[in-house]
Amino acid sequence: MEQIVDLGKERLKIIHLIEALREPILESAAREKAAMRTYLEAQGLTAESSERNAVVDVGYAGTIQRCLGQVIGKTPDGLYLGTTNRARDLRRCGASAEGFLFNDVD
Repeated sequence: MEQIVDLGKERLKIIHLIEALREPILESAAREKAAMRTYLEAQGLTAESSERNAVVDVGYAGTIQRCLGQVIGKTPDGLYLGTTNRARDLRRCGASAEGFLFNDVD
C-alpha cells in the first residue's frame, strides 16, 4: 500500500512505527551485513589483506568508501569522477580519495 507521509505532521506516528519494527529491522540488517562481509571476503576485501583495494565511484564525498571501511575494518582507496572537500577526511585516515575531473571542490 502506497501512502504519502508528511514527516512534519506525522512524526510521532512514524517514530512509533519504526520502534515497533525495530527488531525485524535489526535482524534483517544483521543478515545483510553478514552476506556483505562474506562477499567482500571472497573478493579479498578484508582488514588483513596486504593488497591495496579501491572503490571506483562517480560520487564525490567518499560515503560508500567510508562505509566499506567500517564494515571491513580498513578503508580502501577511492577513485572518483570528482571529489568535494568532504572527501578530505578519508585522506586524514590514510586512504586516498582522488578525483579524475576535480578534487576538493567546496
